[in-house]
Amino acid sequence: MCGQISRGIGHNCPPSIIQLAVSEVLDMTADLSVYETNMNILYDELTSLGFQCVKPGGTFYMFPKALEEDAVAFCNRALKHDLLLVPADSFGCPGYFRIAYCVPTEKVKRSLAAFRELVKEYINKGAVLFFFSRSCVNYPDLNADAF
Repeated sequence: MCGQISRGIGHNCPPSIIQLAVSEVLDMTADLSVYETNMNILYDELTSLGFQCVKPGGTFYMFPKALEEDAVAFCNRALKHDLLLVPADSFGCPGYFRIAYCVPTEKVKRSLAAFRELVKEYINKGAVLFFFSRSCVNYPDLNADAF
């Protein structure tokens, strides 16, 4: 019965046109270096701003900790800075957000200033309680003592 189910959902016996197309590109590879470049840019910047994040090891997204417990509220505030972030609650990571970096590197670079402004907004509102567990080494003007 399992064999019949898998055939019914397309796991076995792909159409011959698909088999022919795959045979033409079987030895081709994609250049995935843009993902690594984008990941390094975002990871370095976010962690230097104080975000807590595990460095991804083979994906095109990461899950940094939001600057407040309510990740939905955080993502809504980020949207006002033209940052499209997804609350990670539905991924089983409440209090975190998901950011994809499968975009052109120029877009990733343009987002960095928006992240800095978002962090400044949280600092100015005094909304960040756990944020400064370590100092913002590359951006001393973001340090909580400056406000």
